[in-house]
Amino acid sequence: MRDHSTTSTTQVCPQQHRRPWLSRAENASIRIMTTLVLLCGCLSSVAWSATPQPVEEFMKLKNKWNDLVGSKFFLEGRFSGSADNVFGLMHCPLEFRVKERVPKYEPRKDVLEITGELARDERSMLIYMKVESLRKLESDERTMIRRKGELPIDIPDGWYDLGNWARMRGEYYKDNDLLTAGRDCFERGIQIERRDRKRRTPELLEELSRKASELLSDESVRLQILHDAWQMRWEESQPRLKPDEMLGFGQSLPKVFAFGNTVLKPEEAELQDKYWKSPVAVYDANESDRTLDTSLKEARRRMFHRVFYVKIVQQALAKKAKADGSNGKEIASLTEALIPEHAQFAAEQRRKEFDYRIAGSTKMSWAELTALRTELTQASRPEDARRAFDLWMNYQEQTRRKRGHIGLMELAEMYEEIEELQPRRFKAVEYLLEAEKLNPGLPGVTERLAKYGYQRVDGQLMTKEEAVAAMNTPIAVAIREGRVMVGMTPLQVEKSVGKPASVTRFLTSKTVKEYWLYTDAKFSVKLERQTHRSDAVVTAISELAN
Repeated sequence: MRDHSTTSTTQVCPQQHRRPWLSRAENASIRIMTTLVLLCGCLSSVAWSATPQPVEEFMKLKNKWNDLVGSKFFLEGRFSGSADNVFGLMHCPLEFRVKERVPKYEPRKDVLEITGELARDERSMLIYMKVESLRKLESDERTMIRRKGELPIDIPDGWYDLGNWARMRGEYYKDNDLLTAGRDCFERGIQIERRDRKRRTPELLEELSRKASELLSDESVRLQILHDAWQMRWEESQPRLKPDEMLGFGQSLPKVFAFGNTVLKPEEAELQDKYWKSPVAVYDANESDRTLDTSLKEARRRMFHRVFYVKIVQQALAKKAKADGSNGKEIASLTEALIPEHAQFAAEQRRKEFDYRIAGSTKMSWAELTALRTELTQASRPEDARRAFDLWMNYQEQTRRKRGHIGLMELAEMYEEIEELQPRRFKAVEYLLEAEKLNPGLPGVTERLAKYGYQRVDGQLMTKEEAVAAMNTPIAVAIREGRVMVGMTPLQVEKSVGKPASVTRFLTSKTVKEYWLYTDAKFSVKLERQTHRSDAVVTAISELAN
């Protein structure tokens, strides 16, 4: 054997297929010519190359070995074992024969450089490699360490080349350590590109994430870079996005990041807040934390994706919500469907729309008011249902009263037609009697009151029973005796003791309270009525201090 300082990789021309329509002699001639062409190509390559051909590349010529007998090759590969003057290379069925006994090498580790010639054993007709020179090279492990040390730290191409070399050899030799080292090189090159300011655009980062998916065996780095890209896109576009555009941005995130049916947990609120304050830094820290197992990292990754989505959708809905609450129901429905974590926000929006509708209830028709009251009752808000009714009734009374006796007659008609308004007869009569008082003898009023059994007595409209009973009631007796008692109306008080010296009135949302002061008689009378009613009555009588 002899050492080779410069040898080459063999280049081979494609093998010619036999043509069945030619004679045997013609086919033999073509075969010889093809072999000569291949051999010339091999010799030519040997003359120009000083890099040994990896055995995995040499194996691609296996179906041409018959035609390449006599061709020289410059190879390298891992030693698999030996016996006397014959040795093998891993995953190569060819025998390598040397003139002397094979030196002692470590199988599966030591890398050998071989110069030899393909030959055919005349007895067995098997093809083998007649070795001319043989020497041990540095191991793949040492090669990896050396090449990594030679690479610049800020140029990714060399790291990708080394990663490809390690992956190719690792796959061929089924060397998991080499595959891992190659993956580390790919990741190093990707991170160099990621930190490159010239590549810090969402589009270039997305392109880099696709490269990461192609080069690496798991999705964590791809998602890490993709997360970086979308965070950058959000920061750049947020100031100019309209609410619907912002909502669309948020709704696109589930298509980009996988977080399934993940719902944010209250007990993780501290980590969620920490993430939102510095999304990229916290996300990257999770990926590089070696104390976390794979399942926990994946769970946190999904949680971060969800926080990203929820925060943007919540901001979009908050901007989309109108200040007066008029679209609160729509916002609440979207919130419950898209981000159920913000149930409180949804409830607040529903409340705001109810408040908006209650405030506008005075302009509603009776049917619209009834629908609103039903919704409020179903939402366990009976007090608000009552408030809407009171607002509506007060508005009806106030606006119609401004129209005098015509408005009062309309109020009476409203009570007659709407069954839910109780006491129907009492209020209808009250409004009709009030209209009569404003405009005595008003056409239509006497006739309508007659339906309720009223007749005019002493200038007043009342029923026969009321006329008889009125003469003997305690109030009637008190009036005749010039006394005031609880239950009297303002008119009865005046009829009994005259007009007060002064009147003080207090108005609340539900009642009107009046204090009539009689200084000569040294007593005061307290009268009260509901704000939506006109019949005040005496509720208390107090003596004045001397």
